[in-house]
Amino acid sequence: MKKLLSILGAIGLTATNTTSLVACDKPKPNNNSENRNNKPEPQKPSSGGYESINKKTNLSNVLISTYLGELQNNQTETILNKILKLNSNVEKNSIEIGTVIDNWASIIPTSNSKYEGAVMINFILNKNNYS
Repeated sequence: MKKLLSILGAIGLTATNTTSLVACDKPKPNNNSENRNNKPEPQKPSSGGYESINKKTNLSNVLISTYLGELQNNQTETILNKILKLNSNVEKNSIEIGTVIDNWASIIPTSNSKYEGAVMINFILNKNNYS
């Protein structure tokens, strides 16, 4: 009985070691000259993709002149005309006047604009027309 158990034990140990040796076999090297160390090459971002389509410019980088000087009134059309006169690179349909309080106004991009963010501008009201 002892001999039978020792034979079964020896066969069991030999079979287990053989299967683990086969399973741990190292992969054979690839003879491909372009990729010698089997590492994938990093992918470069595409130049024309989602990022480039939705990339918007910050409005503060476009509206360089944020002090408008003296204005006749603080109406939105007056403020917008002065902004466009001082910042010739800005399209009229790409910005709008947000909130106007005394001699301050917030400039925000329109919904279909290529700009993002907001800019505060200030001005002086003409004392003769201010009531």
